[in-house]
Amino acid sequence: MAIATGKQMRANTLYQENTPKAWVHLDASGTPKIISNFNVSSVTEITGGVLRLSFNRAFASTAYIAIGMSGGAAGKGYTPHEDISGEKDTSNYPLRIIDSDGVVTAAATNYVVFWGPQ
Repeated sequence: MAIATGKQMRANTLYQENTPKAWVHLDASGTPKIISNFNVSSVTEITGGVLRLSFNRAFASTAYIAIGMSGGAAGKGYTPHEDISGEKDTSNYPLRIIDSDGVVTAAATNYVVFWGPQ
């Protein structure tokens, strides 16, 4: 598989192009706070259950992806999603956490990882 730089990628090899560019472990219950992170400078509540994550180093375009998971109360599953009503740009990511009933919620344990060109 060729990549933008023209070099050939070998199987099972880490390259700068295929490593996460940012990640965050955050607590969204009460006032949102970052527990640990790489390249995430802040978390701000935009409105009830919708958060804005800001990056230290911006992405090259909005063609980056986020994958996440959240911990919930017994019997409930929680999933972080891009909030499509928010303003996703190269420096900020709008995030909402949805419970298994489809309700926006504030889960205490959330992990989100970002990939894309910087």
